[in-house]
Amino acid sequence: MQSSGSMVSECSICRLYEIAVEVSKPKRGVKPGFDPEHVIGYILLAARGPIGRPLAAKALGIGDTAAKTMIRRLREIGVIETRGREGSSLKQELRQIVENIHFCQNGNCIGINICGIDVCEASRGLSKVLELRDSLVSRGVTPLLILCCSSGFVAPGAPHDVVDGLISSCLECEGRDICVVLGGDIGLVEVSRVILAIAKVVC
Repeated sequence: MQSSGSMVSECSICRLYEIAVEVSKPKRGVKPGFDPEHVIGYILLAARGPIGRPLAAKALGIGDTAAKTMIRRLREIGVIETRGREGSSLKQELRQIVENIHFCQNGNCIGINICGIDVCEASRGLSKVLELRDSLVSRGVTPLLILCCSSGFVAPGAPHDVVDGLISSCLECEGRDICVVLGGDIGLVEVSRVILAIAKVVC
């Protein structure tokens, strides 16, 4: 059994990304029926409390066998524990990681949701905001606003007269290094894609 300590990272979002990539790797040349996006989605679900395999499979849109494999792999690296009929829950390390990812919904601007994410110290000078935008778009997420606290913001597609309001809404994520504002409702898929896109740029 692989120790979770072998994938230690100082950055919460990078650590989450490492776990998702490790768990979704092909084994013996066989690709599992899930990808890093599903792993992150499952972790976010389990952060709310113990969750059973059937419910997780349905919420993530994957088969029961894929869900069983994913949960087993997460258990093998020591980041979740199974509690009988209650399902699986996160161990302390993973709970702390998820606590560093904050989702503030329905901010000052009507109809938007806010995803504020802590990133590691080394990325505080991040200036590739457009690269982050492109990373999000490549994963099917179209942001209204990306605010990097140390390097300004971009507002792809947002009219100039609403940018001030978007920034005001982002301030609800005070203390976050990156704030991504999306239009409409945010589901597990969108949140997972945002996390993966940011990790690709900052990790």
